[in-house]
Amino acid sequence: MRDDEVTAESASAMRFLLARTLYEVLHTGRGVKDREAPRTLRAPDFEARLAEATPHRETVAAGILTGQRTASGRQVVQIDGLRVNVGDSVTLRDTGRTAGDPARPVVRMNLPSARPLVSPGFFLVDSGAGRATGGGALLRLYLRVADPDAAPGLWHAVLSALEARSATYRAKIISNPASLPRNDGMVVYLGRGSWDAVGTVVESALATALPEGPAPAFAHVLAPGVTAAWEPKDTRTGMRALSFGEHRAHVVARAFVDAAERNRERPTAAELASACVAANVDPADPARNLDSDDWPWKTALRSTI
Repeated sequence: MRDDEVTAESASAMRFLLARTLYEVLHTGRGVKDREAPRTLRAPDFEARLAEATPHRETVAAGILTGQRTASGRQVVQIDGLRVNVGDSVTLRDTGRTAGDPARPVVRMNLPSARPLVSPGFFLVDSGAGRATGGGALLRLYLRVADPDAAPGLWHAVLSALEARSATYRAKIISNPASLPRNDGMVVYLGRGSWDAVGTVVESALATALPEGPAPAFAHVLAPGVTAAWEPKDTRTGMRALSFGEHRAHVVARAFVDAAERNRERPTAAELASACVAANVDPADPARNLDSDDWPWKTALRSTI
């Protein structure tokens, strides 16, 4: 079997394995056969360096006061669907809003900005102003990371620039240097209210001398080492909750396996375009969804004309 060959015993297994291969080769740029996966997704010493390089220690989070208390007297607050025990040292600020019931007031509180367990394999933080939200209107910016020694400096530079303009964002970076290099080694998520911070991310990242390398195949190139993509919006079974790179890889894999089941080597351009449309992907620009907004930099350009 050749190094780039993928074999499976069923069509469904082939779709999964081919999608994984396309993701690793075309999106992350790591390849599949040429390197072993790290034994663990986390490296405590490296995470400590990233934590030290994070320019802010707290974020603002919204939660729903449940009115319940634990046996030790801690208040129970619902945050992102999870029930969290909050100690008396955390100040809960009333927003004047409720979650559909006067007995469920919405409160705001300061929490640690770092959430290293939220995204496996990544060290994740929310901005000092809060978490970026927006679903399909969420813009992803990918930064290539190759050198573990350069990662903390890149992380600090980009986050410091965003914090200086009080942008609302979420960011994550590879938490184990054994997983590098990766085209998506660092990711910044911007909600609609912070789309104008794209230039800040690009400029601050380029100032750290990003390494050269192939761009993620499905993303939109902004600058060497910096690409952009919209959060996927595909409600079909098996396609929900996939990352951008995973989603696009699955769309292509499905099209190729469907062609193979018809005894053809590959899908036609029309069939691949049809597969994109079914997945709410713009065939002419796969970094976009069919219902995505215009790229923010194009909107800004039009507004100056």
